[in-house]
Amino acid sequence: MINWSILPKNPKKPSRKITFEVACKIWELYLAGHFKNRIAAALDINSARVNEVISGERFPEARPY
Repeated sequence: MINWSILPKNPKKPSRKITFEVACKIWELYLAGHFKNRIAAALDINSARVNEVISGERFPEARPY
């Protein structure tokens, strides 16, 4: 079932910027077993940015281990 309430009110608005806190949340969700594309959708960010965080290109200090 699709939760339409999580979609942005303005679909033309750019996705959110990644902060250290968002990078930590990405790691938390990734380690809990969530898929990268679903993490991106849930946090309203580009899936390539999620991949950059997981690979360590962006915010390597957010990596929990």
